[in-house]
Amino acid sequence: MSDSRNILEVEHLCQYFTSGFRGNRMTVRAVDDVSFSVRAAETFGLVGESGCGKTTTGRSIIRLYNPTSGTVRFDGRVISGKMNRELSSYLSSNMAMIFQDPIESLNPRMTIEEIIGEGLMLRGMTRARVHEAVVDMLHKVGLTEEHATRYPHEFSGGQRQRIGIARAMILKPRLIIADEPVSALDVSIQAQVINLLDDLQKEMGLTILFIAHNLSVVKYFSDRIGVMYFGKMVEIAPSKELYERPLHPYTRALLSAIPQPNPLTERHRRRIDYVPERDHDYSKEKPEMREVFPEHFVYCSSSEYQHYQSEFGKS
Repeated sequence: MSDSRNILEVEHLCQYFTSGFRGNRMTVRAVDDVSFSVRAAETFGLVGESGCGKTTTGRSIIRLYNPTSGTVRFDGRVISGKMNRELSSYLSSNMAMIFQDPIESLNPRMTIEEIIGEGLMLRGMTRARVHEAVVDMLHKVGLTEEHATRYPHEFSGGQRQRIGIARAMILKPRLIIADEPVSALDVSIQAQVINLLDDLQKEMGLTILFIAHNLSVVKYFSDRIGVMYFGKMVEIAPSKELYERPLHPYTRALLSAIPQPNPLTERHRRRIDYVPERDHDYSKEKPEMREVFPEHFVYCSSSEYQHYQSEFGKS
């Protein structure tokens, strides 16, 4: 999937966790041979059910976890190697993360100005310039200068998430990893935060890896979408293409679970169940990521690949 337009390339990424005592150890393959790429200034949605490895993938890319194996490149540079001060500085200058929990991700003992401006202070910027930059960023995320002296417990969930966004944006990174940034918020606040991210992306030319399990939100916000299941990437396609022509049985099962706003159509909505043992036979053919249609990749066997082309190519 190498392309000169790519700013982030993930190749065969694995993240395994081992637990237990000697003689009774267990290895969890949280991310298992995942490959995908993200183009500059696009929003790439990463979706799947809880526990499928979405968050672990994002944390491995930004090096909150050290990858077990695989290669991650950012703007052509390998960032999955041994961590040192120079690589840490490079990552902090080019990547930032918006965390899922807007309450736990903010230090309750620090003021909002200290939280947002901490990265600038570490870079040696004067307090006066930090204050000016923090106030400017607060205005961009819909808050005011007077909020700078307050503490996280004085804000609502939506306001806390705006603070988290401001903290990620203030260093002007080129890539934002947004880990379910609206899952803990009310529906009305979700729309405000999504619109804020959309506006800031256009204004600052950001690239966003948007991790979520809400397929309706991902459809609205993403240019391309990757679907994960049990640590593996099973389908990658442009957003419109994925929703109009889902190929992998798991993707179709996910889409069938989206509630319909119309009570008449919701009454007749048919859920699709995904049972890997029933839907696939990999005893003779090994699956791999294949480009079934232009820019539409599916994790499938050779016979499944031919089936998708013949059946879905007609629609």
